[in-house]
Amino acid sequence: MVKKIAGYSGWVSVFVDAVRDTAPNSLGSILLAGKNRYASVLAEVAREVLQGYLGSFNPITGSLGTLVAKLIGDIASALIKKIGLWNVFIAVDDVKIFHEKAVGDAYLASLYRTMRVLRDEGAERVVILIATSDGESRKVLGRASVSAQRLLWNMDQDSFQELVNELGRLNKFQNWKRSIIKSSHEEVRRRCGNDVGCILWSYSGGNPRSLESLANENWNPRTWVKRLAAMRIRPLLDTGIVSPRSLIDDPDSDDHLADIMTQHNLMSPVTRDNALGIPPMKDYELGIGERWAWQYPALRLAAMEALGDRRQGGPRLGS
Repeated sequence: MVKKIAGYSGWVSVFVDAVRDTAPNSLGSILLAGKNRYASVLAEVAREVLQGYLGSFNPITGSLGTLVAKLIGDIASALIKKIGLWNVFIAVDDVKIFHEKAVGDAYLASLYRTMRVLRDEGAERVVILIATSDGESRKVLGRASVSAQRLLWNMDQDSFQELVNELGRLNKFQNWKRSIIKSSHEEVRRRCGNDVGCILWSYSGGNPRSLESLANENWNPRTWVKRLAAMRIRPLLDTGIVSPRSLIDDPDSDDHLADIMTQHNLMSPVTRDNALGIPPMKDYELGIGERWAWQYPALRLAAMEALGDRRQGGPRLGS
């Protein structure tokens, strides 16, 4: 989307990766300009804006991407002053900083002020898109009068296949393909056979960040799902408050339970009448219902893994 809008005459578009952890001298991996000739200018003005904050920044306790996301209004204003006045599109990806209403209100207010300043200076259009998969952040943002919420789902299957094809051109991926096929779950193998694109879709549902997580597990789906079960599902089960068992077979089976899972960033509501792009098709095997869906299919498999361990007397987290 950022690249496409950058191709329109008179537009500057900026992408911010709000969850990226990196060193301050590597801002290029967090901030991307839609047109390459602005990339160095964008990094320059970002460093200038961040200069007063980096002295107290602690990379152990904070994400530089989150800091950039908080200051994107100031960065955008500085960018405009450097390159002259354009129409502006800003996309901030995967913001997770709004667990308190006051924080969310203050952040939205700062962005709204930025939009007004740029418009007062003559900009015809200023558009800011904030993407979040965080359930609590979405609720806080939804209460703000200056925001309008839309469902922005994962990549569609054709676009995702293009991404897989790009990976297939890498020599190392030939070895990864064997690992992906060999270590995939029986349920996935029944669905896909040896079709690697289908297998990856059946775990990620088109979520590109989940591919990165799978790559970190040496492209071993079983290892990845076990880790998700240990890190994301079992701590929730250990509270004794909730069990997602019914949502594995039917994500729409319990609205209250699905809302709790959304608060823990495991599921999402599916709004089909005001979506950006194509909303997901109902597919229970991928964890997608009519009203609710697992954020990506591997989380549903992780719930099966965790609950299966419980049924078989498997170890509890921390035992």
